[in-house]
Amino acid sequence: MNSSRHRMSWSALALAAALVLGGGVGSALPMNPHRIAEFEREALDVLQWLMGQPHQEQGDETVFTVTDGTVKGFRVKSGEVRIAGLSKDLRQALGTHDAGFDDLRKIGALRARADLAAGHLREFIEGEIAKAHGKRRIFEAAGIDFKNGQVEVSGLVNLDRVPGNPLAFLPQSASPFHATVKLAMEGDQLVIDIIEAQVNSQPMTPELRTQILGWLNPLWDFSEMPYPARLETVDITPAGIAASGWLFAP
Repeated sequence: MNSSRHRMSWSALALAAALVLGGGVGSALPMNPHRIAEFEREALDVLQWLMGQPHQEQGDETVFTVTDGTVKGFRVKSGEVRIAGLSKDLRQALGTHDAGFDDLRKIGALRARADLAAGHLREFIEGEIAKAHGKRRIFEAAGIDFKNGQVEVSGLVNLDRVPGNPLAFLPQSASPFHATVKLAMEGDQLVIDIIEAQVNSQPMTPELRTQILGWLNPLWDFSEMPYPARLETVDITPAGIAASGWLFAP
């Protein structure tokens, strides 16, 4: 494999890693107003859906519980959201989709945790891959195996369909790839790390690893958000992924 194609092979592999652990992010994106607005729309959609789930009052908190629910295409094995200072009026407005994200600033704090089963995550990722058609279909297949603290990804990648590939005009068959990746919080940033990887049986060099991680990271930078927020834990096990975090106040 020549050096140009070798670099593009790793760009394709990085896309696969990000697809599995980075929520579909293909490269580091600036925390600009558009991206933050997209986060707010997604968060509002989830909270509107949440108003229809079982809940109870515990002091000044409203506690919502989720068991095998589906929201935004994700099946949640189990979850809990604790909202401090949620008024009856705001809860009703959220339930009828009459509240905006700015209205959420009236609450004191929101804490959430969720357990996502490995099988459900595989189904979601396979569905996302299947949505791509024609030259947009970079991956023909992706097998995902959840381990303790990491994920193994393998399958076939169409290198000639990777954006920016200088050799895209050459006919190329799908190439086998394999990678072991993980997620971590480094300060205020959510980052992805590539533990080991190869494409067409070619191992990744330290230089390429540095180049690709610089392209991918950070997946998210909480310090750039206009209000306090944090992803506190991301635990990967053979059973799936468990995550917790908070919004507005810890």
